Amino acid sequence: MSSTFRVTLPETWRKVSRFNFIQRHQQSQKKPTENSEAYTHYLKGRYIWNKGTLEYEKTLDQFQLAIQKDPAFALGYSGSAETYLIVSRNGYLSPKIGYPKAVEFARKAISLDETPAEPHAVLATIRQEYEWNWDEAQTGFRRAIAPNPSYSTAHAWYALYLGHVGRCELGIVKAKRAVELDPLGPRGCQSLSEEYLFANQYDKAIEAAETLVELSHESRIPYSFRALAEVEKGMYEEAIADFQKARKQFRPEGPTGRLIGRLGHAYAISGRVKEANDTLHELESQPVTASAKSSSLPPSIWAMGIGLVHLGFGNSQLALEWLEKAADERDAGIIHLKCEPIFSSIREEPAYEALLRKMGLDRANLGN
Repeated sequence: MSSTFRVTLPETWRKVSRFNFIQRHQQSQKKPTENSEAYTHYLKGRYIWNKGTLEYEKTLDQFQLAIQKDPAFALGYSGSAETYLIVSRNGYLSPKIGYPKAVEFARKAISLDETPAEPHAVLATIRQEYEWNWDEAQTGFRRAIAPNPSYSTAHAWYALYLGHVGRCELGIVKAKRAVELDPLGPRGCQSLSEEYLFANQYDKAIEAAETLVELSHESRIPYSFRALAEVEKGMYEEAIADFQKARKQFRPEGPTGRLIGRLGHAYAISGRVKEANDTLHELESQPVTASAKSSSLPPSIWAMGIGLVHLGFGNSQLALEWLEKAADERDAGIIHLKCEPIFSSIREEPAYEALLRKMGLDRANLGN
């Protein structure tokens, strides 16, 4: 990518985001807010959101300022809901604290204006990630997309839903649509890379992840998407290097447990036993009781990570015990259980089938 493009990308991104925002609300024939300061704070929050980095505090601050300037500004609440959703998914808040906050803000947004897609997409995502209500999740995504077909993120999140329930080919179609609608945004490429991974199309998953690396050059997180496919291709050293790059994005106190587990899994499956055991010890020694009080390092993140390392070692029983703990804590990563190739080695285990039933994923393969 040329240096010129790197310099101009943020400004282009801002214009695209503003254009999409205005276009959607022209379609609804309603002005989002009469307060110019609230609108400016909202756009700032959207700009940070669209970078795909981990600046969640800055993003939430802008959306909260938008609400302060105009308490009836629905999209200020909607942006807050989306932020709480993502921080819960990524482990910055305990899922049992963050997801309900996202629901609260989404419902407030809808009570003020039910036409925008954003809060409906948030609720649909929470139906699958936190409540495991797959029927209502699909209905919610359709509710978000039908009157607002230009909202890229709804297509991207619906694509992930389709992959989670085993409908990867349709998920790829929806992810491609998300990319078409917002070619400079990160979430379409994220979904596309994951859908290709779920469909065992690893070269295409890597290609989509590399596009994401170029788009989100301020973030190291896209390297983890590439690493997922590299593991499945047996490119262990490349995957380990990419997981290590991704890990540097997080603060020392950040929610690295699931990512550390991925790294430990790659160490284990590639035969680097010492590094894998060191990683397992690191995860097992985390202060989960203190983290539960602060809500910044929830036990679920560490449980998922520990399970993944045991999976790399081939310890199926231990892996499943820890994965069940992650499910009990509503770790968002557990909904990959049906679709992600990393779990292929345990799919014949009775405990795996029981966990699918517990989550309703044994029945979740809905029609179009």
